[in-house]
Order: sequence, then C-alpha cells, then structure tokens
Amino acid sequence: MRDPSNLSTVLFLFIVGAVAIAMITGYTRASDQHRAKRASVAAMAVGIWMAASFIFTAVVNVPEERAFIVVAPFIGLNLILITAITLSPIGRSLSALPAAALVGFHVFRIPLEYVLHLWSTEGVIPTALSWHGQNYDVLTGLLAILTLLTMRRFRWMLVVFQLVGIAMLFNIIRIVAQNTPGSPLYTQSEEPALLLALHFPTVWIVSVCVFGAILGHAVLLRQMLASEQPVQTL
Repeated sequence: MRDPSNLSTVLFLFIVGAVAIAMITGYTRASDQHRAKRASVAAMAVGIWMAASFIFTAVVNVPEERAFIVVAPFIGLNLILITAITLSPIGRSLSALPAAALVGFHVFRIPLEYVLHLWSTEGVIPTALSWHGQNYDVLTGLLAILTLLTMRRFRWMLVVFQLVGIAMLFNIIRIVAQNTPGSPLYTQSEEPALLLALHFPTVWIVSVCVFGAILGHAVLLRQMLASEQPVQTL
C-alpha cells in the first residue's frame, strides 16, 4: 500500500483522536456518579483497543493478495465487541445520553470522508471508497447536522438518520469486500487494493472510526427501542 501524505495522515490522526475522546467523554458523562473512575476506565479500554489494533498490524504477515483472510475476522471481531458493549451495562449507560449527543457524534464522518477523498487522489485507496466512487457516507454526517436542527419538531428525523447512516455503513462493508484481495467478491483492477486495515495508523479507520460509527447507531437504537425511556434531546 502506498503511504498517505503527511497532511492527510495528520488530519486522520486528529479525527481518530476526536472520536476516541468523544467515546471516553460520552461514557464518563453518562452518569453523575464516579466520573473520575469512569473516565479512567474508559480511557484505559479505548487505549488498550487502539494498542491492540497496532499490534494486529505488527504481527499479521500475510501476502497482500490474501488480505481478506485476516481483514474479515478483524472486522467480525469489531462487530462482536460492538454488540457486546451495546447489550451490556455500558451500552445502557451510553443510551442514557441525550439523543442529540448521540446524533452529533456522527458529524466526524464529514472530515473522515474528506480524508478518504485525499487518500483516493494520492493512490492509497481505490476510488470506490471515496465520494467520487461509491462511498456516500458524507451524507450521514450532513444528515446528522440536519437532524440536530430539526429533531425537536420532527422526531421521525431520528428514524431517517438511523436508516441512512446504517445503510451507508453496510455500503462501506460491501465496498471493502469488493476491493480487498482474497475476498470472493474481489475484482482485479488497475485501482489500488484496499489494505488500510493491515497498516498503521490507517488500521484505526476500522477499529476507531467505523467502530465508533456502528456503536453510535447501536446505542441510539437501544435508546429508541427502550420502552421505559423516551428519546431524549439536549
């Protein structure tokens, strides 16, 4: 995989840091009790997971043409962990956050899509993963802003936001499957292969950014489905 430019890497790391801090802050503020302890636990958990992602890229040694055999289980592990967190007391705590906070969190997907645009122009990733190709996830970030502005009056905007955001994530998974060597759906082309999950620090686009986006939708869905608790706004 071609190395991304210094500018795009710095911007990406800034986004990763913002997402990580947002997840730590969200868990900390989800309760009025033991905030200092909760902040420490959340910071440690996020730090360990990010370090584990780095170790993953360091120890994995497979030919690029077989990348999917390790990328797929790695993505699966992320999904299992997200499900466990959502259904756990941690997910219950996060679902107590205002819906506006859970929606606003997804605004990070706008600058992230710009980074993907830069990587596409730099030959780091295939065009399909940028907004010039088949990835329209920037719409989720823009819709998050619109939802924040209208959700008090139009509560159905939450449903629209969830449906669009989740659909965009499924679309990204499809793009990954079609552009990662070794996948049954992979089609050889002159475009660069999609190998972000095998390299540092780009692996964090999966384990932090996509992880955070899916977790955000899952927690908001838990809040919306909770019969004992109405959807909250700020």
